[in-house]
Amino acid sequence: MKTPLIGINSNYEIRDGKPWIDVPENYIKAVYENGGIPFIIPPLEDTLHLDDYIGLSDGFLFMGGDDYDPGLYGCDVLPSMELTHPRRTYHDLDLMKKVLALNKPVLAICAGMQMMNIACGGKLIPHLETGMKHTNEYYHSISISPQSVLTDIFIKEQLIVNSYHHQAIDPNFPGKNLKIIAKAPDHIPEAVIHMNKLFQLGVQWHPERIDDREHRERLFGSFIKACIK
Repeated sequence: MKTPLIGINSNYEIRDGKPWIDVPENYIKAVYENGGIPFIIPPLEDTLHLDDYIGLSDGFLFMGGDDYDPGLYGCDVLPSMELTHPRRTYHDLDLMKKVLALNKPVLAICAGMQMMNIACGGKLIPHLETGMKHTNEYYHSISISPQSVLTDIFIKEQLIVNSYHHQAIDPNFPGKNLKIIAKAPDHIPEAVIHMNKLFQLGVQWHPERIDDREHRERLFGSFIKACIK
């Protein structure tokens, strides 16, 4: 049985005048420790070889990060936003559209889930103004839809998760073929599935660094299992 190769998108930024491409280690460790081989997909200036990267990968992990260009979903830039570099934004958009269309397994985390919604034509809440705190690694409960992939993974309909975000999927504008399967108490979407594939899953929290090791192993283990051919 082949060990699955997991393509991970990566960040692009300019630091002290020099370009950097990087991935936080927690994402790499979560894939490796649960049976996958992490494979970094760089946001190159052109997409000439993007299909080659996709062909090499058995599944895809989309990581969190800064805010994607709100023009992608019809909003203006707000003072509260810290924008992702355009190279990452448009690379992630192309990559997400392609892997969803190919029915490849996907686990999209935080901004990754937001990009899943954008790529499917949905909208985001550009800045949360709710009474619930969703930043600074805040741990809170979520409710999961019964008979969903998340209830199959966790065998329960309530979870404690760790949030670190100020944007979210607009529950009034989910993307085409996306279904919201978990919500926070303030009704902010916490998980979505793409209905073309059992494991094209987006989660708003950060399972790659959650304190609950069993939680991390259940979610990443299920994702990696779905990637085995």
